[in-house]
This record gives sequence, structure tokens and C-alpha cells, in this order.
Amino acid sequence: MKRSRKGLGQLKSLMKFLGNPKELDGPESFYLKLYLYLHNAYQMESMAIWALPQDYKSGRNLMRPRLVWFQGAKRPVYKAIPFHQKLERWEKNKGLLKSQKYMNLFFSLGVFAGHRFYLDARVPAKSSVFLELWDYTREYLENMFLLSNRLAELMKVKNLVHIDDISGLYNQRKLSLDLRELIQSHTQTHGQFSVLFIDIDHFKHINDNYGHVIGTKILAELAKTMRARLRDNDLVYRYGGDEFVMLLPNVDAELAKKIAMRILGDIRGQPIVVDGGLKFPISVSIGVAVFPRDAETPEEILTMADKMMYEAKRGGRGRVCYAGEVLSTLRSEATVRTRV
Repeated sequence: MKRSRKGLGQLKSLMKFLGNPKELDGPESFYLKLYLYLHNAYQMESMAIWALPQDYKSGRNLMRPRLVWFQGAKRPVYKAIPFHQKLERWEKNKGLLKSQKYMNLFFSLGVFAGHRFYLDARVPAKSSVFLELWDYTREYLENMFLLSNRLAELMKVKNLVHIDDISGLYNQRKLSLDLRELIQSHTQTHGQFSVLFIDIDHFKHINDNYGHVIGTKILAELAKTMRARLRDNDLVYRYGGDEFVMLLPNVDAELAKKIAMRILGDIRGQPIVVDGGLKFPISVSIGVAVFPRDAETPEEILTMADKMMYEAKRGGRGRVCYAGEVLSTLRSEATVRTRV
């Protein structure tokens, strides 16, 4: 009875540590949290997740499993005989392979997308309390695995609503949501962020002379170029037509200038190649506005960056125009006129 209570306490501790499956980002997040719990509670050194097609025995030769996740000191090396021996033992004793010093945990977490996923780990034999309610623990982990995968699939479907079909970038609907969140978070932290409004120069000429199919391919390739220049927390959107918007969190005016000039130079210096050989030299005009210096609402900051983009076009295209500098010039001119 005492041992069962201890086992129940460990199971409750595990459930508390893993938390609500809705708070997990996906199966990788579940694997990591499970590893951290087992590592901290039972000194587990490593944990691997293998995926094997459900019909792995259908052919003459046994299929090779795929290592989908690993955490620990030494990456596991697939060896056919030991792995399939583990499979046979799993079918017999439900995942507990005991030795004098260690317990090997090898069991199925469940089936998803045509594959069965296996947890493969080893913990010290002294951690036997983990086995007190093994059937319940295993069933709980199986449920968490399935929930984390299903929630990840739901998030993918939800995110498709915010993806532009042509460029693969976020769309205008997602921009509106992210811009409001960014203003709220930076207002609370008294931080700054920058908005870049980007428009392709003479894009109508490309559509008129080469057709909209070529124009669409150019948009997709340009999207890849811009995405490759971003930091992990930067965001880029197709605003519509040949217009794009970038949100650069925690970027002030000086850094925004450098980033905009780098993007301008990268695009201008590398022609876009489509259909196996057609080369198109591309230039863009970029407008830059900074929150909260240049504007304080989503509509105002976007409008300001848009205006700066048109200023760049009026100034000759293939340029970057900064709200701060334009506003400073206008104020200086207004002061001179007032004195006169």
C-alpha cells in the first residue's frame, strides 16, 4: 500500500510537470518536458523517439525505424537486431526491460500519421518507484502523445488561414493581429519596433510583358530572399499585390536603417531566376517607420511606413526612406517659414 501511494505520488508529479496538453507547442515540446522530468527525477541520461511504419513487417526485410527526436549525451545508433529484439520484448512485457543496474524503457507511445512511435530510454534500477503504477503511467503518456500531435495538426490548419498562397508568407489578416500584439507588448516594456513597407519597382511592366504566371513566380522567389534575411523573431507578410511588410521587434531607427539597406542591396544585387533561366533584375522601394517615435497605433504606423515607401518612389525608386528623417526635415522647413 505504501509503495502504491508513492507510485501514485510520482504519477501525480509527472502529470503536474507535463501540465495541460493545450499548452504544449506540439509533440517535440511533449518529448522535451518528459525528458526533463525523467532526467531530474530519475537521473535518466538520454531519451530517443523512434518512428516505424505500421506495416513494417509487410516486406521480406524489416523496415528501418527513423529517429525523430533525441536528447542526451550520446546519440543512439540504429542497429537492426537490438532494435527489433526490443520490439519483440515490448510485445511481451509492455516496455520494461530490467537488468541489475538499469531499466530500459522501450514502449509504444501510439500511432500517428501511419507510423507507430516508440520511446527508448534507460534509467537507473533504483528508480523502480517509477514502475509502481506502470500501466497507468504508460496509458497517460500515450494519451499525452496523441493529444500533442492532434493539437499540432489543428494549429497547422489554423495557421493556413493566415498564410498567403502565392508567397507562403503571412497575409494581411495575420499582420493586423501581430501588429496589435506587438504594440501592446512594446508599450508595456517601453520598447521600440520598426515597420518596413516594401514595394517592387516597375512590377506592372513585368506582368504586362511576361505575364502574371512569371510575375507570381517572381513574388514567390522574392519572398524567399526576404525570409532568408530575417532574424528568428522578425516577421514578414505579403500585404497585397507586389507589396510586403516586415515587423522588426526591438529594433530602433538606426538598426532599422541598416536592415533596410541590407535588404535593398541583397535584392538589387541578385537577379531573380525563374523557369530555369529567365533572369529579372529587381529593385524595391522601402519605407521605414518606428514605434512609438513615428506613430502609436497600428493604422498610423502602417500608414506612415506606406507613405515613406511612396516617398522613396518619388525620390527615384530603389531607395529607402525613413519617417524620422522626413519628419525632421518637414519640421525644419516649417520653422524656417515661420521665422520668415
